[in-house]
Amino acid sequence: MVKTFDVYQHQALGRQAVKQGFGWPAFFFCPIWAFVKGLPLHGIALVASLVVLAAAEIAFHREGSFGGVILTRAMQWAAYVLTGVKGNEWRRRHLTDCGYVKIATVRARNPREALIHAAKLPASDSSRSSSSSEPNRTNKSAKSLATTHARAYRMPSSATKASAANPALSSTEKIE
Repeated sequence: MVKTFDVYQHQALGRQAVKQGFGWPAFFFCPIWAFVKGLPLHGIALVASLVVLAAAEIAFHREGSFGGVILTRAMQWAAYVLTGVKGNEWRRRHLTDCGYVKIATVRARNPREALIHAAKLPASDSSRSSSSSEPNRTNKSAKSLATTHARAYRMPSSATKASAANPALSSTEKIE
């Protein structure tokens, strides 16, 4: 199934592809997804809210309040749905805040393919697809960003083989 991806580029950290629309991994793995995608504040907020709601659910259950249990479970589901709906938007905003620039919007089956398609676009197509409404906010130096995000940008061994087979995919590009 073909999806639409926004491709972002950072001078020191390479490229990342973010899917448009609902994020199923964000929905199913809510706080874990947030931490893996480099959104620790969102992850902490999600963990805290889910723990508080679980504690409230236990308290309502002990008191025999069926309505309270249903309400807390509905609120837990709402947290998961909100993360699925807004998760990719949070990622796009975080990338922009970290100095990434949107270079293209491409249709692909997965993030890896989106990065490959974006690498093949002529410079004029990439700049046309770039959104001028998204400012290039560079609040941190490239060196501190590289240090902060170094773990997230390590290429898995399977991706190393893929990049060796396809020179259009550089070793600094994020493959999810």
